[in-house]
This record gives sequence, structure tokens and C-alpha cells, in this order.
Amino acid sequence: MDSQLCIQALVVSLVLVKLTLLTSLFLYWRFQKTYHGFSLWILSFACSAGIQSLYFFRGVIADFWSVGIANILLILSMLLLLEGLRRYNGARSALKVHLAGAAVCSVAVLYYTVVQNQFLPRNLLATGMFLLYTLLIAREGLRGASGKQRTVIKAMLFFLLLDSALRGFRIAAYIFYVGPASSFDSSMTFIAGFIINIIVAIGTAFSLVMLNGARLTEDLQIEKENVIDGQAQLIESQQQLRRAIKFSPFPIPIIKGLSFLTAIILSGSFVDMTPKAYA
Repeated sequence: MDSQLCIQALVVSLVLVKLTLLTSLFLYWRFQKTYHGFSLWILSFACSAGIQSLYFFRGVIADFWSVGIANILLILSMLLLLEGLRRYNGARSALKVHLAGAAVCSVAVLYYTVVQNQFLPRNLLATGMFLLYTLLIAREGLRGASGKQRTVIKAMLFFLLLDSALRGFRIAAYIFYVGPASSFDSSMTFIAGFIINIIVAIGTAFSLVMLNGARLTEDLQIEKENVIDGQAQLIESQQQLRRAIKFSPFPIPIIKGLSFLTAIILSGSFVDMTPKAYA
């Protein structure tokens, strides 16, 4: 009983951590400049928080919700993470294609939850989709990234692969060692998974913020360089105009509005004539 209460306390802590990260991402999106796709990353974290919330009620609510829907939310969270990255990179949306694939997998997950309650095929499907989306995120993220953005993408992939390794371990434990009950309920196994989940959640959220910040920094640097180039060109144009006026052998009319001012070059000095307005 004490062990079960400890596990439930850890689940509540994980839910609170993910809700805190979700709120932080939302506030960052609300008050900072973000790029296309960041809102989908927020939805991805919302799905992730929902998974842990449903897990907390496992044994209290039907397995359809605490197992089936939780696994579907896992697939959906990775789908949104991938689609957000595609929009961030300016790639063409593939949301409909991914939704179709996720829908087929979700039906299979529900089948092995409600019709035939089988741990292995259900978790093989969910973990397989998780790993597939991780690989797609790696391809999409590394293909167009460079510099700091590429480094951030690699860091995020590390956390996602760490999560995949944890899920693979649970499946291996079921097949070769202890069975589903121990793989889910063992205190040591759950605590290890809890720590990894915390690391993955914080690392992924931090990576998304850093990725947006890296592009923002690069864009600001480009804008700064453009301003400096524009100022240099303006100074050069002013100098060329001064030289043209100074060394021109002919009077140069300078027209402004409805009046004109004629400057006559004479021995390097200006003779200004009073502007005359046309009626």
C-alpha cells in the first residue's frame, strides 16, 4: 500500500512538472516572438501531460482511457512535434498523411486494449510509432538546420531516444524477465522511469525554447547586418552626392516640393539662390 501511494505521488509530481512546462511554453509563445510550429509544440506537451494524468487514474477508470487513449495521446504528441518542426522549417505540411497513419495505429492500439487486452502488441505499436516519429524528427530537423540550431536539434533527439530506450526496456523486461505486472508496478522500475521522464520532459521543452531562440538570434544578427550595410550605403551615397555637387561644372537644381534651389559651383563654394515657389 505504501509503495502504491509512493508511485501515485511520483505520478502526480510528473503531471505537475509537465503542466508547469506546458504553462511556461504557453507564456513564452504568448509574450515572445515565435515561429510557425511553436503552437503545435505546445499542443504536443498538452498531450504529454494528458498521458500522465490518465496514468494516474489507471485501475480507477476503464482501460480504454488509462491505457488506450493514453497510448493514442503518445502517438499524437509525437505527430504534433514532427508537424511543428516541419512548419518551423517552412516545409510543406504532411499532417493529413501522418494523421491517417496515426489513425490506423490508434485503432490497432484500442483493439489490443479493449477487445484483446494484450500488453506486448499494444506497446510494440505505440513504441514503434514513437521511434518512427523520432527518426522522422531527426531527418526533418537535421536536414535544414545549421550552427546552433543543429546542436539544439541533436540535444532534443538525445532526449527522445532516451525515452525510446526506456520504452524498449519495458518491452524487453516483459518478454525476457518479469512480465507486465512487474514491468509496470515495480517500485525500482517505476522510479527509474519517473526520473527519465522528468529528464526527457525538461530537456525537450528546453530544447524547443532554445531552438526558437537560436533562430531568433540568427534573424536579429541578419537584420543588424542589413542595417549596418544600409547605413554604409547611405553614407556612401551622401559622399557621392557631395562630390558630384562640388565638382560639377554646371549648376545643379535641387527640387523640393513646389520650389527649387539652384546651387552654382564656383571655385569649390556654393552660391545659394532663394527658392521660388510656383503659383
